[in-house]
Amino acid sequence: MPSSRIVIVDDQREVARVLRSGLESLEAELSIAEFLSGEEAWLELSRGTADLLVADVRLPGMSGFELAKRFKERAPDAKLILISGATDPKIRKEVAQAGADAFFFKPIEMADFLDSVERVLGMVSTILPHELDLERQQAEMQADDEREAKGMSGRIADLRAELGAQAVLLTGDRGQVLVRAGALPSPDVENVLLPAILPSFAASAKASQLLRKPLPESLLTFGGQDFDIALSHVGDAYALVIIMNELKPSDLPKLMQATQFAVQEVLLNLSALGVAVAAPEAAAAPEPAPEPEELPVDPELEALFAKKTAVKVSDADAFWESSSQSAAAAAMGGSDALSYEQAKQLGLAPPEE
Repeated sequence: MPSSRIVIVDDQREVARVLRSGLESLEAELSIAEFLSGEEAWLELSRGTADLLVADVRLPGMSGFELAKRFKERAPDAKLILISGATDPKIRKEVAQAGADAFFFKPIEMADFLDSVERVLGMVSTILPHELDLERQQAEMQADDEREAKGMSGRIADLRAELGAQAVLLTGDRGQVLVRAGALPSPDVENVLLPAILPSFAASAKASQLLRKPLPESLLTFGGQDFDIALSHVGDAYALVIIMNELKPSDLPKLMQATQFAVQEVLLNLSALGVAVAAPEAAAAPEPAPEPEELPVDPELEALFAKKTAVKVSDADAFWESSSQSAAAAAMGGSDALSYEQAKQLGLAPPEE
C-alpha cells in the first residue's frame, strides 16, 4: 500500500518520540514528522497535506483544537487523533466538535493508540466500526453530562454506591456536615468522632502547605471495631469522610482511585460556586533568634561565689551596720565635709536661740 504521512504535534518531546517509535513498529510504510508547537505544524501542513494528524489539545500558542480546525478545513477527509494530559470531562465535548476520529488521555496505552491508527488509516479491518466507536464515545460523554448535572450530592452518592460504603460525607473544617449520602452508624460519628479526628486531619493539611503543596492529597484511615473510616482532603478546608463496614488493605487502591476522581469533581463544583479551596502559600519559617552573647566572667568573683563558708548572724549584722555608716559618710561628701563645730567657728552655723 502507498506510504501514509503522519504529523505528530506535542510540546513534550518525549511523548512525540514515544509515539513515533510505536508507529515505526507497525508493518507499514509511514512518513512521520514531529513538531513541538501548533505554529510549526501548521506551517508544514500548509505546504502539503497529511493523512493523519496526532495533536495534543493543549499547546503553547496555537492550541491543538485550533490546529485541528484548520487542518480539517484544508483536508476534510484526513484523519485526526487528539490527546490530552488533562482529565477534564468538558474536553471530550470539544474533541467531538473538532471531528476527532479518536481521543486518548495521557499516559497513552500504546496498543490502543496503534490499533486506532491502523483503523483510521484503513490498514486493518476491525470489528469495531468507526460509527460504533463514536456511539461509545457519545455514551461516555452523556454519562459525564449526567454526572455533572447531579452536582456534589449526586457525585457523593455515586461514590458511596461504587465503594459499597455505609455513608459518605462532605464536611467543613469545623466538622459540619455539608453533604451526606447514606445513614450514619451512630450519632456519635458526627457529634463526637469527627470533632476528635479533624484536628489531626487539619494538621496534615498544614504540613502539606509547609511542603508547598497548596491542595493536600493525603488519605487517612482509622480502623474500628464496628466500622472503619477513611478521610480524603478536598482542598485544605473540606474533607470527604467515607464510612465502611470493613476496610481491607486490598481495598485501598480502589478506594484511593475512586476518591481521587470524586475529589476532583467536587473541587470543580466548589470552584463553580466561587468557594476557595486552597489556602495561600505558607510563609517561610522565621529565622531562629541569634544565641545571646556570652559575657566574660571575673575569675576572682567566680571563685568567691564558689566558696561555701558559714557566716555568723552577729558578723552579718556588723557588716550591714558598717555598710550603713559608710554610705552615710559618703552621702556627706567624704573627707571634705565640715563638722558642726567647724561650721560654728567659721560662722556658717545658724545662731542658737
